[in-house]
Amino acid sequence: MLIELQEDNLKKIIDENPIVLVQFMATWCGNCRIMKPKFKKLSLEHPDVPFVLVDAEKFPES
Repeated sequence: MLIELQEDNLKKIIDENPIVLVQFMATWCGNCRIMKPKFKKLSLEHPDVPFVLVDAEKFPES
């Protein structure tokens, strides 16, 4: 499942799941934009694992 972090609840997601994949990104980062569709595709292939996108500018403390 793909989760785009909307609030600073990353710790809660990690605490509630044995495996979590996190991509820290920034809107200005070209490599992040390239990686996002691949990350989304992987999330569809593994629906039992949370794939979390974190905007590092919006949530710098995550």
